Amino acid sequence: GEEVENVDYYFFDTKTFLPVATRYFSLTGQTQGAGVENLFSDYRLVSGLLFPFSVDTSYNGQPGEALRLKTIETNVVLNPQLFAFPE
Repeated sequence: GEEVENVDYYFFDTKTFLPVATRYFSLTGQTQGAGVENLFSDYRLVSGLLFPFSVDTSYNGQPGEALRLKTIETNVVLNPQLFAFPE
């Protein structure tokens, strides 16, 4: 429940203005000084919008997860019961 400060940086391609990376740094708390970087690539057009189909994450400069998407769907109709709280 304690609020801690973080610093967030956003990097954009100067020609397309698409986000290519984000970098987060924790300034306080147990994770003080820790950095997380996300690199976005393989942008594809889906329903008139560009989405990154590849996201690579690193922690303090060390390789982390690699997310590769096969498909992205927009405006999907979902059953409202998926969001209902249990009785």
